Amino acid sequence: KNILKEFNYSDKTEALRELKKLVVANINKNDFIAAQYYNNKLLLINSESYESNRDKAFISYNLHDLTTSEEFINKALQINNKEVFGLNIYSLIQISYNNYENAIIALRKAIKIDRKYIDSYNNLGTCLFKIEKIAEAFNNFKKAYKLNKNNTNTLINIGNILSLNDKYTQAIN
Repeated sequence: KNILKEFNYSDKTEALRELKKLVVANINKNDFIAAQYYNNKLLLINSESYESNRDKAFISYNLHDLTTSEEFINKALQINNKEVFGLNIYSLIQISYNNYENAIIALRKAIKIDRKYIDSYNNLGTCLFKIEKIAEAFNNFKKAYKLNKNNTNTLINIGNILSLNDKYTQAIN
């Protein structure tokens, strides 16, 4: 009720809708402090929301708070473990801890759920690269490239592998 008064919303449904918009808008602006503020309000209204817990994990990850990020992504994945964005957040945390095998498992699951989500291929390729499975990493980067030929991360990843293989002209292209 205090949140409804604080933001001058007439009901809980309106408050949830408007606060979600504020979270997304601030994430899109990379203003993670503001996004965190509004997302914390959402969690006060509904602490069992998958999206709010997932977003708290993503925001915390971007604020370099891995402990909080891990806590909230684990809670989110207990609510819904079949959503690719959440699985990718989990994998990014695992990569930060050098737990590549855990990240690989989550990313392969994410790819089974949605074969068109480019970040899953880029993140999986990164994990495979880190454990020196270069050919398999390159294959995942190529899959990402097929989805979007202009994705900066994909182009950098492919270029890095080509340069490692002394294919400098191709890497530059």
